[in-house]
Formats: sequence, structure tokens, C-alpha cells
Amino acid sequence: MSKLAKLAGVASIAALLSACGGGSDSKLDTPNGNYIKPGDVSSTFIPFKDKDFLTKLKEKLGFSESLNVMDDRFNQALGHMIGETLGDGPITRTGRVIELTAQGTSAFTILRNSICTELTKSGTTQTIKLKSGNDSCATSFGKEVVTFKGGSISLTETLSSTTVEFNNALYTPWTDTSKLYLVTGKIVKDTVGSNGAIYSVKDPLKFQIVDKNNPSTTLEYMGLQDYEYRFFDEQLQSVSSKGTIVGQPKDANFSYAFNFSVTQPFEKEWWRIYPKASGKLEIIDEYNQKIVVEQTKDYSSSASVRFNSGVPTNVSWSDIVKKK
Repeated sequence: MSKLAKLAGVASIAALLSACGGGSDSKLDTPNGNYIKPGDVSSTFIPFKDKDFLTKLKEKLGFSESLNVMDDRFNQALGHMIGETLGDGPITRTGRVIELTAQGTSAFTILRNSICTELTKSGTTQTIKLKSGNDSCATSFGKEVVTFKGGSISLTETLSSTTVEFNNALYTPWTDTSKLYLVTGKIVKDTVGSNGAIYSVKDPLKFQIVDKNNPSTTLEYMGLQDYEYRFFDEQLQSVSSKGTIVGQPKDANFSYAFNFSVTQPFEKEWWRIYPKASGKLEIIDEYNQKIVVEQTKDYSSSASVRFNSGVPTNVSWSDIVKKK
């Protein structure tokens, strides 16, 4: 499979189950097929719970037999996808779909660089691409450097929605010039009320970090399908999300697939860090293993986490959302 795996067609968790079991029906591909399998994690596995430094050090030095690579991989996969699940809501990371929408829209601001990019319009849709003879260009001064070379970004705006479509858009975010992203897919942002928004991805969206010296090599990958993220920024913020997500964490040699749904929205006052009780997230991997994250106490810094039919364990939000 090509490192720049193509996303096409319609995927579901059932298709992912079939594909991971050796079938060929999956339309959400990953850079490699080395998925985390049932039974690979230990009997003491706790989702999102990272090992403390001393335990890691002992295992590195060979003074402990408790090392379980699959525990670490599973938690790394969960850490990779959780920011996309909840975005800014009760946690501190911004969902990548939100970032991509903002970055794509910024290319069309009044500060657009007309020296090396050309803009075309068709009805309510604008499309930007490099002028002939250019390999790279800062599309909007102070924002991000984009290298399209055959790619483009389109923006469609109405009174109530914004649609950003990437077509092999290759760019370096101004916030981290060491990274090079390749994005293909469409994101629709619908405004709700004065401060609310719903971000949705119907057809597959892929975004990946590639090697700046060799763009055909994927360092990190994520694909979304049938995705929806709702955020209502009022006095009481409410966040929910659902979708199918596959990915490969940065520099990892394994892949994962999850179907997730916030079955009860996470809510919090705008000035608080942690949500009120009742928020509930369910995650099911490609082998039908289930993880439940539930806020059981108002404003608690920890959530109740359960893996399959195991005993619920309190895990701090800092462990849940931090990058693994």
C-alpha cells in the first residue's frame, strides 16, 4: 500500500472489521495494516492511563517483567484520536478538524498573497492554487506557508455555513515550521445561534504529516468518516462528537481504527476547566472492544473509564487528553 494512502468511498466500522480481518472492503486505509488486536493488552490494562516515570525506567533497565508493548500502543492510539473526539470542550486540545477549517479559510483573507497564487471564483465558491512556475508560496502573510504543486483549496461560504475542501494541499503551519501536512477532503462548518458550530465530514478526510525531505513518507496519519463535532459556546458550553476514525500515531509502526460517539454531551460553565456530571463517550475499536469515558461528578478533574466489562477506574483528564 502506498504511504500516501488514498481515501475513497464510504466506510463503516463493519467495513473496518472486515478489512482488518483480511477483507478488502474498507475504504478508510492506513499507511500500514499492523492493527492492535484483541488479547494483545494485559489483564490490568487501563485506557489512557500512562505508566509513571519510575515504572518506565525500571522496564527500560530490565528490572520489571510488567512491560506490555500493546498496552502502550493502545494508549498511544487513544491519545492520538481523543483530541479529535472532543476538541476544545471539557479539555484543552483543539480538534484537528477545527484547526484545518481555520487554516484553510485563512488562505482566502484580504492578506492573500497574489504574487504566487491565483484565485478563481464560481458562484459562491473560491479556489486558490499556485500560479504556474511556483512550487511554494506563503498564501496569507503571517499565516501558513503552502506548497500545492497540483493541489488546491476551495472555500464556499453562505450566510449559515462554511465549506473548506482540500485537494492534495501540502502546507507547513506557521506555528510549527518543522512539519509538512498533506490534506485531502471536505469539512463543512454550520453556524448555530450566535456562538455555536457543527463541523461535519461525510466523505473521507485524510490528513497526515509527511517527511519534508521525502513527502512520499508518512510520519503521522489520520482519516475521518461520517464525523460530526458539535460545540455550543454559550454560558453553558456543550460538546458532542461522533464518527469513524483510523490513524497511525507519529513515527509509529502500527495502526488503529475506532468508532466513537459522545452519547451524552459534555457540559461546563465557560469559566470552569472540567465538565459537569453526565457526559459520556463510547469508543469501540475495530475488534469490537469497548471503552467508556464518563463524567460522574460535577467539575471533577477525573473521569470514570471502563474497558470492556472491567471495573471502572478513575483516570485524570490530564492523562486522558495528553499526547502519548
